[in-house]
Amino acid sequence: MMLLLLKVFDILFFDWVLLCHSNFFPHYYPEVKDIYGPEIFGYNQKSHLIQTVLILLGSLLAAWICTLM
Repeated sequence: MMLLLLKVFDILFFDWVLLCHSNFFPHYYPEVKDIYGPEIFGYNQKSHLIQTVLILLGSLLAAWICTLM
């Protein structure tokens, strides 16, 4: 559950706020001003989905191993 909450925080804060709706990266790296914007939100959906599935499968495996003990 904690890893899934961390994933949600990553998507909402880092991707949505920092990359798309703040001036954080263009302030420190002016050359990316034309690259970062709201239109790139969700560019890494596939990697987020794969990580979420792996977290769920890993948790399921760990729970099954704990029941065997």
